[in-house]
Amino acid sequence: MSKLVGEWKLDRSEKFDEILAAQGVGWVPRKMITMLSPTHGISEDEGCWTLSMISPMMTKVTKFKIGEPYKDEGFGGTGEKMMVASMDGDKLILMAVDRPEENLVTTREVMNEELVITMKLGDVISKRYFEKIKK
Repeated sequence: MSKLVGEWKLDRSEKFDEILAAQGVGWVPRKMITMLSPTHGISEDEGCWTLSMISPMMTKVTKFKIGEPYKDEGFGGTGEKMMVASMDGDKLILMAVDRPEENLVTTREVMNEELVITMKLGDVISKRYFEKIKK
């Protein structure tokens, strides 16, 4: 089982507002999104991955298979097509395929017992750190 699988609670973020702005999310939705402290669930069942982002204001669930393009509704209604570019060990890498000039890349990996989500768009890099919820 991948180290990514589990329930995670947001601890802190770096440059999250900047990455949302780079994706074209408006000021008001950005402020609302950055105030949320979501729980992030990651599961995998027979090659089908499920990512859930849950907060009191919204729930977002994304399902996909490695290497198969899928539609994903971006933050703040910036709908975009995404694709899992690779699974490198326990590192899950998602890449936007409909905006190659922007090349949005999101990486999920466990480092020092934290889930680190790194989002890169152009020269903007954001990191979000999540702590594992013990059950």
